[in-house]
Amino acid sequence: MDPDEIQRDLGLAMIEMSLNVRPKEARPQIARQALPLLEAAVARAPDDQDAQAALGFALGMMDSHGAALTVLDKVLVQSQRREDALIAAANFATAMGRTDAAVGYFKRLIEVNPWLPSYRYAFAKVLHQRQEWMKAIEACREAIRLDPMSTASRRLLTACLVAHGEQAKAMDELRVLQAMTPKAKEELQRWFQSLPR
Repeated sequence: MDPDEIQRDLGLAMIEMSLNVRPKEARPQIARQALPLLEAAVARAPDDQDAQAALGFALGMMDSHGAALTVLDKVLVQSQRREDALIAAANFATAMGRTDAAVGYFKRLIEVNPWLPSYRYAFAKVLHQRQEWMKAIEACREAIRLDPMSTASRRLLTACLVAHGEQAKAMDELRVLQAMTPKAKEELQRWFQSLPR
């Protein structure tokens, strides 16, 4: 077997493994070790989408989000519906505060996989940051439709309803949250009272 291919495959495996490693703080160290292997693989074969995507993930894990987005955008030009590249790009754009770009990536991601509630929830968080209350409320409701037991989505929905001035609906959601997590009833009430109106 070609030694260059072995190094490429090792780099890919390191990035794949790092996505599941605990603690998360170990991820940048693994990414740093994989980076030269992936850079060499991309230099040898610029059309290798898997190596390019892994390089983008590695750069992102090392908090080089701008460089990661540049690499991932190249991947997405070639493969517009590549789910792993879209979620990484959406997350890195969000981390950089580039919410316009993040919204675009999330819309594409949800078109590719409309069934994953975590995508809807992450999209709603970006819309919340942008104070696009109606769109955020809709995204939260879609996340809840897909995962009715998600307290995070319900909590975000409640905050969006309050911000949009829909106090009665927000109170209804608060009651649902309190019923879902009775031990946190008082904490949720304090949190609700602290929401900006």
